[in-house]
Amino acid sequence: MIATDKLIIGVAPLGSFMGKDMNPNIPIQPEEIAEEAYRAWNEGASIVHIHARDKNGIATSDPEVFREISQRIRGRNVI
Repeated sequence: MIATDKLIIGVAPLGSFMGKDMNPNIPIQPEEIAEEAYRAWNEGASIVHIHARDKNGIATSDPEVFREISQRIRGRNVI
């Protein structure tokens, strides 16, 4: 890689299947996901792929959960 090349770093802090039973460090609640996105941004990531979970840790497509995650990420001035 040449020093002038641009690099886009994307992260996916969690998937749609794994849960805390498989790895207790996986962020599944909105605050945890926002914190992980913020950490990744501080390390140079420019894209975060988000999966959402409900209060019980089950994968969801509920727009309210995604809205909360988005608001928490944007609240850290990460866009």
